[in-house]
Amino acid sequence: SHSPNSFSGLPFSSSSLKEKNSTSLSMEHTIFSSFQIIVNIGVYMMVFTILMRLCLLLLPNQDFLSILTGFLEMSTGISWLNSLSFLPSVIKTSLILSAASFGGLCTCAQTYSVTEGLGLSLPYYIIGKLFLGSCTFVTAWFLL
Repeated sequence: SHSPNSFSGLPFSSSSLKEKNSTSLSMEHTIFSSFQIIVNIGVYMMVFTILMRLCLLLLPNQDFLSILTGFLEMSTGISWLNSLSFLPSVIKTSLILSAASFGGLCTCAQTYSVTEGLGLSLPYYIIGKLFLGSCTFVTAWFLL
């Protein structure tokens, strides 16, 4: 009743072992690739936040640079934009919405690092994101 290739009535052949190993290796590869992407994104966020802080410390025109921070690294930049008291609320809100829709140069670098080799043109991508950010600014300004 038991064949030599069965264990407790379940089929146990070399082909099912190979299939299981292949699935395990595929899952392992997926986990490590995902981890690498998450680390890359975090590193880009840190580098652009440091770059933003250095610009604010070293360059003379703080008001103009403060406005540009949201376009370097989105989350820290939007927080910085929100703290600017010299801007009227309509302009500040329009800038924050624009920075959120653009996503920042950091997001562009993150996207490029994940899609590298897939044929995405970084200049076209950035131009498209800048266009989207500009449209968002104009729309927000008119609606607010």
